[in-house]
Amino acid sequence: MPEQKVLIIGTGGGLTSEAHTDGYQYIAPLTREYIEKHCPLQVDYDVLELFREDSIHITPEMWVSISDLIYKNFSAYSAFIIVHGTDTMAFTGAALSLFFQNLTKPILLIGGSHALSEEVSFGRELLTDALHVACNPATPPGVYAVSDGTVVAGDQICNAADFRGTILSANVEPVARIKKNTVIWRSDRPETRPTVEMKYLPTLDTHIAVQSIFPGFDPALLFQTLLVSKPHAFILRGYGSGCVPRHGDHSLLPFLREARDMGIPVVICSGSTAGTTYLSSFESGVPALSYEVIEANRLTYEMTVVKLMWALGQTRDTAQVAQIMKQDQTASTPAD
Repeated sequence: MPEQKVLIIGTGGGLTSEAHTDGYQYIAPLTREYIEKHCPLQVDYDVLELFREDSIHITPEMWVSISDLIYKNFSAYSAFIIVHGTDTMAFTGAALSLFFQNLTKPILLIGGSHALSEEVSFGRELLTDALHVACNPATPPGVYAVSDGTVVAGDQICNAADFRGTILSANVEPVARIKKNTVIWRSDRPETRPTVEMKYLPTLDTHIAVQSIFPGFDPALLFQTLLVSKPHAFILRGYGSGCVPRHGDHSLLPFLREARDMGIPVVICSGSTAGTTYLSSFESGVPALSYEVIEANRLTYEMTVVKLMWALGQTRDTAQVAQIMKQDQTASTPAD
């Protein structure tokens, strides 16, 4: 394998688009020639544009296409950079974090709202920062997003939804910061590489249902979904730390009992952008636990969705799904 050779994978995003009166439009394919013209790089790299999609159109099948490309070229490169729109980057980052178990190289996602061809371009800074991370021997294996001078673990990506397309870290501090082309890692980053063989597990079961709970929500809608659509699992976004109504006509406890009796896993996650579940600490959360719901704990909403799909892709056994959801399958995020 050539030393420090990076594969840049194009999937869409703002680095090859510019603003028009009817919205951002792609102006050029992502090629080596385009990058060399607008952002000359002092590293050895190849470019492959897999597809060109606004990230709102990226599907789980496309997550697998991206990961398949990486897996097939894994031995030929020291790192991988994925150019991706920011709207659904958190889902793609979560998927890659799970597909590659015991990852031995860095996989980086970048995206923003400024094309490389613009006179003053945030995109050039973004791509340069990503290459500093990719080619740094101190970079631990893992999936990361690089944005605005920070490095965020792939399972903690949170879209700030600003004009720059900034990515934030949801529940922990960024794992690294980039200052004057120097990558400064957190002191609690793992220094050792995985000692077991990497596994590639891209199987998903996407037949799940997700419902955010709001004041006045009618539980009959959940029963209707359960009986008509027959999802293989549910995610409920509760209030705050995951609590759900337990009194009167809006109580969700009858639904939780029915789902349990039917062997349908129900995961409850925090309704906050950055938060965790504490069902056992609240009077309104304890009854839900009696119906064997699965707490998402510190998982982000996006990671909860993808991890449940991934767990169901491994097994349909409710107890095993619960066990997978509780385990930490990623090595990118240090605990705070």
